[in-house]
Amino acid sequence: MKLSKLLIQNFRKLNDVEIICDNTTFLIGANNAGKTSTLSALEYLLTDKKIDSTCRSQYKDVETGETKTDEREIIIEGEFQDVPLSIINVRGFNKDRLCKYTKDDGSVGYKFNYRVRFGSDGKPHREMKMYTQKMLSQYESAKTYQDIINAGAPELLFNGLDLSHKISLKDKENMSNTMPELFEVGSNEDWFENPGGIPGNVLSVLPRFLKVKADVLMEEVQPNKGTL
Repeated sequence: MKLSKLLIQNFRKLNDVEIICDNTTFLIGANNAGKTSTLSALEYLLTDKKIDSTCRSQYKDVETGETKTDEREIIIEGEFQDVPLSIINVRGFNKDRLCKYTKDDGSVGYKFNYRVRFGSDGKPHREMKMYTQKMLSQYESAKTYQDIINAGAPELLFNGLDLSHKISLKDKENMSNTMPELFEVGSNEDWFENPGGIPGNVLSVLPRFLKVKADVLMEEVQPNKGTL
């Protein structure tokens, strides 16, 4: 899996930026152009580092000359391609809900968009873009797990659960991750928070972020050598 595109909005020196990534991508620019801000944005996207209001961009008011904070949402979004089948089976992923694309060699691959967002509610959110889904019509009116079984679902899906349990909206959300066979996938895409139930499910399989200072000796970052 690789990062193919990075979109950054209202983050430090980067107001609205799109970066197309290749196998090797270089950031070249003058001082204060936003190179360090780009690397910081990647760190927030690919690690569990918490984003907050201090990351918002600032600007100078042309009338008063004051430095003000842009109160819009902060969004750091990555598009990831070449998603391997081993990852598609991780909780929080569903290959039927992921976008497909045609690779350079003509084969079909999977991709998805993932973002960290600091919203107007003052809280950080981790979200993944997927096709919407809804419960199959034969199960929609079910009030308990037993009702779903009676409508034709395999009883094995509910092994160890209280079959008389009253199904809540939260239960249905959890079932969409753990029992995708009970749902049908739509044709529209939307953002879903914490797919798989907790932020770490998707975060744990994203590409690793490693920032190496310029003055680190090469032997320190070689395989089977040095501190790494």
